[in-house]
Amino acid sequence: MAAPNIMRISTDFSTNRHAAKPQEIEVPTRHPEICFDDGNLAVLTGSHYCLVHQGVLSRRSDTLKKLVKCVEGKNVRFLEGRPVLHLQDSPDDVVRFLQALYDGMYEYSFICLCPFF
Repeated sequence: MAAPNIMRISTDFSTNRHAAKPQEIEVPTRHPEICFDDGNLAVLTGSHYCLVHQGVLSRRSDTLKKLVKCVEGKNVRFLEGRPVLHLQDSPDDVVRFLQALYDGMYEYSFICLCPFF
């Protein structure tokens, strides 16, 4: 006599039991000082971003000009409705660069010289 064909049915009817665990997404933080409401580009570095002007970056640096043009591609991310330029530099370095770009070098060169007095 043949053994009866027995099928076990799982009592776990959860549709998520085989799904990957959700990944935590870090939401970038807006820099408190280097953000201009009329800026048309979000510069993202690390977990911080600054809202700046494409024209200012492009005028001062050929490298940044090329990077800004690349942002106009198809797979563009947006922050606060502005395209994102993602830089691999440290947030501190980018903020110092943008401060010097917008506020001028005098203030920062003075700070650098102070320890030698």
